[in-house]
Amino acid sequence: MTNVEDAGPAPAERAGPVDRYTPRRDVSRVPLQGAHVARRCPLRVQFDLLPPPTGPGTESVMTRVRIDESSAFRVAVVAELRRANPEVLFLCDDVPEDERVTATVQAMVGGAGLIVGGRLPADERGRRSGRPDVLVRAGTRPDGRAAYLPIDIRYHKTLTPPAGENREPGLVSELGAPSPAAATTDPAWALRALRNDSLDLAHHHRMLEACGHATAERWGGIIGKERRVAWVDLDVPRFRATWKGHDTESALERYDFEFAFRLDVLAAALDGESLVEPVLVDECGSCPWYTHCGPRLIAGDSVSLLPLHGYVQWHTHRKAGVGTRLDLARLDRRTALLRDALPPATDVAGLVDLAAGVAPGTPVADLVGGQEKQSAVLAEHGVSTAADVVALDRRVLALHNRMVGGSLAGAIDVARVAVWGNGALHRRRGVGAVDVPAFDIEIDIDMENAIDGTTYLWGALVDGVYEPVVDWGRPGELLEARLFARFWTWVERQRHAAHGSGRSIAFYCWSAGAERGALTSGAAMAEAHLGMAGVGDAVAAFVAGAEFVDLLQVLRTQLESGGSNGLKAIAPRAGFSWRDEEPSGDLSMLWHRMAVGGDGGGDQAAAARSRLLDYNEDDVRATAAVRRWMRSTTFPAVEDLDAVLGASPAAG
Repeated sequence: MTNVEDAGPAPAERAGPVDRYTPRRDVSRVPLQGAHVARRCPLRVQFDLLPPPTGPGTESVMTRVRIDESSAFRVAVVAELRRANPEVLFLCDDVPEDERVTATVQAMVGGAGLIVGGRLPADERGRRSGRPDVLVRAGTRPDGRAAYLPIDIRYHKTLTPPAGENREPGLVSELGAPSPAAATTDPAWALRALRNDSLDLAHHHRMLEACGHATAERWGGIIGKERRVAWVDLDVPRFRATWKGHDTESALERYDFEFAFRLDVLAAALDGESLVEPVLVDECGSCPWYTHCGPRLIAGDSVSLLPLHGYVQWHTHRKAGVGTRLDLARLDRRTALLRDALPPATDVAGLVDLAAGVAPGTPVADLVGGQEKQSAVLAEHGVSTAADVVALDRRVLALHNRMVGGSLAGAIDVARVAVWGNGALHRRRGVGAVDVPAFDIEIDIDMENAIDGTTYLWGALVDGVYEPVVDWGRPGELLEARLFARFWTWVERQRHAAHGSGRSIAFYCWSAGAERGALTSGAAMAEAHLGMAGVGDAVAAFVAGAEFVDLLQVLRTQLESGGSNGLKAIAPRAGFSWRDEEPSGDLSMLWHRMAVGGDGGGDQAAAARSRLLDYNEDDVRATAAVRRWMRSTTFPAVEDLDAVLGASPAAG
């Protein structure tokens, strides 16, 4: 994919400074686009309108299940809204599509308090169409029109215990009074980072502006699993700006940029030009067009195939002429180390130009003038003269102060392992021997969650014996609270027994974010529903301490794989294999659906439960296998691959 900054000149009527939030092309032929477009891969948006000859791949069963579950949740929430607001609710769900707009407009003109299932009038100028799940009246505009705020219903959590990046207090209102005027701040909960939901709300706000029924305060609401309206200020900068380094931008700013770019992509495609190309991003796993893009990514050796190299990193490298993993592997690592250390304000291009125009022996201190810090950094990296500057890798210098996802020198090492590592993990530079924290008692744990996010199973491996804590009841907060209480009691019993006998103990997991989140959420549920006061603080101390070990982080800080670091990718290298032919976290959610629904507790449910327990057991056994493998294996050093640059014809 390419950035909107590559999308060509702005139309003549927009002469002057380029507005990055406005389409640069004539988009009048582009069909009206819905809210989902701003958060979807631009190439997918293009293929949805103009499919490639190969056609889409088959929709996965899991994708269909998620859609069905979300639809059922929306129906249930709408029913609750109807019960809680019998007098002010205006429903138009059953109105034919071509009549729904008229019904919605009439309701807004009439000042209806609540509109469910409406469709906003087309925004022809903005090329938008949209149907927010709910519109709630929020006062009257200066022109006398009723003003409305959009609310969307989403089948996921919108609130979380305040921790990490989620610290903004949750402003919430109940379904019986779903308006900001009735909202209160709940200090026990924080608003989650709801990027995609916020983009949808921004889309609907822009449509309300276009039809003259928007509020002056740009807010939107999300009804999630909690069945409360969580309010989002669309003007608050809370998302990292895609093209502004570490700056942040609001949901409306992000939406305007993303939507305008996709309109440009579609306008170009209708003219027979493609502004975008395949890049591996998170969305690829659920995209019907990946069967078309995937082979092209592999055949082209895309740099996006490397871990932590998404669209932004791919675009940054591409602008510098580094389009493949091989290109990145070939870059001069010494120059990359200098690039990583130079102050952001360094005028690298100016420095190179100066060096090229003076005598080779000119001291670099003379070139940078009084910039002592720059001079010191250059000297530390062996750059003492103008000749040394001229000898630096120009492609690396072009990446100075650009977003490459951290250390460029580290990214080069990852690429070298991917290209020349022959499938082996390599020790990172400076790592003499892999060190895995060791304890007297080592317990491996893993959790499984339902489609709605409810944790229903904790598995543990203790002295080679698998011990599950599971609840096959209906997913929800109460089940999560009860399951957490049982598992936390078990964890505390193991810890107290170890401490009482003078032995050290640790619980190992792979990619601790999931387990940490499940424990934190479970503790909050237990405090709210079971009265387990103080357990949240106890869990916070546990997951921040030495007895909670993220084995993935242990691996990442010492080894480079050159590819995926997921357990399903690493464990086979340790000689481990799952019993299930399709071991998958996504598929496990489908199995859980069968396990708790199935045929009323009959053979199908029993088979699904057995499959889930086997799968979870294999996950914890895989973690243990990787831990043993990391301790017993002598891994080659990534420094060994430096020689390939001079020894391999492929290296150039």
